[in-house]
Amino acid sequence: MEVDDLKYFASLAMDYGEKQKPDEFEVYLHYSDMASIKIENGRLGQISQTIDNGMGFRILYGKKIGMGFTSKLEKDIIIQTIQSTAKTTQNSEDNEEWEGLPEKSGQPTNKAFSSQKLLDTPLEDLIEISTDMLSSCKVNEAQYPIIPVLGGVSLIGEKAIIMNSHGIEAENETSIFLCYLAAISIKEGRPGPWHIDYRISREEILNDAHSFSAETAKEALKLAVAKKITVPKKISVVLDPLALSSIGTFVFLPSVRADKKQQGNSLLADRLGEAFVPKDLEMYDDGTRLESSDSSNFDAEGIAKRKTIIFQDGIFQNFLYDSFSASKDNTQSTGNAQRVDKSGVNPGTYANFPSVGINNWVIKPGTTELDTLIEDIKHGILINYIQGAHQGVPETGEYTGVINPGYIIKNGELTEPILGLGVAGNVLDLFRNFEGATRTVKPGLGSLLGLYDSLLPYTYFKEMRIVS
Repeated sequence: MEVDDLKYFASLAMDYGEKQKPDEFEVYLHYSDMASIKIENGRLGQISQTIDNGMGFRILYGKKIGMGFTSKLEKDIIIQTIQSTAKTTQNSEDNEEWEGLPEKSGQPTNKAFSSQKLLDTPLEDLIEISTDMLSSCKVNEAQYPIIPVLGGVSLIGEKAIIMNSHGIEAENETSIFLCYLAAISIKEGRPGPWHIDYRISREEILNDAHSFSAETAKEALKLAVAKKITVPKKISVVLDPLALSSIGTFVFLPSVRADKKQQGNSLLADRLGEAFVPKDLEMYDDGTRLESSDSSNFDAEGIAKRKTIIFQDGIFQNFLYDSFSASKDNTQSTGNAQRVDKSGVNPGTYANFPSVGINNWVIKPGTTELDTLIEDIKHGILINYIQGAHQGVPETGEYTGVINPGYIIKNGELTEPILGLGVAGNVLDLFRNFEGATRTVKPGLGSLLGLYDSLLPYTYFKEMRIVS
């Protein structure tokens, strides 16, 4: 469906919404078209092409707030849904905290987050990439068998229109290509930890599926001999972007959200302006980065996305806001409104109220590559992934998990692969031990692994606690 068609339905909804004589009215229309191929246990799995579209409304009479939605973009159904939502809202209770729908705010980047050339890729090309990934996931004369246990190729195009009675008229068009592959190697009947790699692009599909898959297999083969060993209870670590992203998602980033702070669930509450991390650990949220999958010109309320500093010069600078949380703190939205199904019931983004989200968590890169970053580490661990990080406690910053997998760093070089070592600590203590980061950064896997989108380097911390 073209943007002009979506604009027609959004304008139609605005017209009929205003005829209900509300104090405020908002339309959010979302359309997505996704082609995907799955890889499961060494075989090509489900091949699908799905289209999802729908429209949500917020209608307000004073402080009475109503929400309605429909997944059918048909004039009669849109009108009926708006009328019934208006009637229900007029009989609802006031929300005394409500301060109003947002006004226009911010200057959009006007970046091209969508590529028609990419979206015109035929399904056959995606299937060919998947089959090439399967056939190339091997190492010649490998000592142990290698299995591509999980993977996939997806091409997603999305369009969104946001309008409200305060003059907001915003639109987003995005496209993204994603492929990922996780492989394991089996030694004497025991599977080793998986190695996962992925590619994300807004411009082109994967053109080196053979080498991408072969390298994944090579790394999985190395992990076949991974084992649990004894290390000091405190040791230097280098975190892979995926490992750092898991700690950030489940332990640290919730505390940066203004709604969590307002609920009393943030370890950063009342700490704005305080210096408590090294000056060279600069981090921010940036919803305008082309490299990341959750970027666009506007957030889910039509506020321009932007770069918002979290730490600079060691000082905690900002919380992240949508318009509702911003009104409670008498400040402005940072362009971090998202529409997420928190209940597990509502079908699409259009059927949910806005809430505070993370656009892209970014840590400023360093000036060296990984081999240089680790060359002065006499004894440490490169942690590829931390399993169980979701068990952390964001209200206190306490994290726990298991290294699965990692590599021992000895005299500046990566040596034997390891797994099964427990880690624990406080995320702010970890940040205080920051020593440096690589020049190379990598976008995160986002919702594929249940993580916030990110753009992170390898990060070196002089100390992390090993608990088992």
